Amino acid sequence: VNVNINILNDYIIMTQEDQEAVTLAEIREDIVKTAVKFLQNPNVQRSAISQKQNFLRSKGLSEDEIQVACERAGAFNKLPIQPDNMLPVPVIPATQSRLAKIRDILGSLAIIGGIAYAAYIFYKRFIEPFLFVNARKKRRTIEDNISTLTEVVHNNMKEMKENVSQIQLGLNKINQTDSYTINQQINDLKSEIGSLKSLLLSRKQFPSISTVVPPSIPAWQLTSAQQTHNDQDGNNDNDCNKTEDLLDSGSGSGSSETDVVTKNSDSSLEIIS
Repeated sequence: VNVNINILNDYIIMTQEDQEAVTLAEIREDIVKTAVKFLQNPNVQRSAISQKQNFLRSKGLSEDEIQVACERAGAFNKLPIQPDNMLPVPVIPATQSRLAKIRDILGSLAIIGGIAYAAYIFYKRFIEPFLFVNARKKRRTIEDNISTLTEVVHNNMKEMKENVSQIQLGLNKINQTDSYTINQQINDLKSEIGSLKSLLLSRKQFPSISTVVPPSIPAWQLTSAQQTHNDQDGNNDNDCNKTEDLLDSGSGSGSSETDVVTKNSDSSLEIIS
């Protein structure tokens, strides 16, 4: 800075009267030219533009004159040239507190969460219905078919249970009727066998068959109708023979019938036993 001040003193010679005569509306060309030469000096170009402008202000130049001088010298287009022997100034990172870091992290998470939630809502409202509308329809159709089939199966099961119960009741009634009928038939058979047995036991109490006595002719009629008596005797003998034959046949059939009844009763008793 001291070097720059000395160089500027070599180029600019200003008196106290000249500084009082400077106005903002007028631009002094000679001072501007001097300032341009000052700004074009290689040693001055290495300094910052703000430092150059402050120096020119301290020498009494107006803002317009400084602006014109900088434009003519190209100070706005050129970066300050650093000397070779100067080391770059290390950039000291701004130390952040732990609370500031946490706040930044939470802010980032909030932003990411908001974006993710907005994307999810957009997907649910616009993309998912368009992509999965057919799948939902098929799923609803399958669920309806399953519910209908389940109802049909339940109804069939109920009907089957009712039919089975009715069949069971019918079988019980048939069994009861059959048992009652069989018992009644057995009782009837027992009563018939008992009556037949009583008849067989009491057959000896019946009266015996009496023999037929041939008719006799009185003695007073023997003399008068002997011939007739002889004829009648012959006829009566024939009748007696026929009667005896009939009686013999009747007794034989009676005995055979008795034997048949006895055999039947014996067989019936064997069946019951």
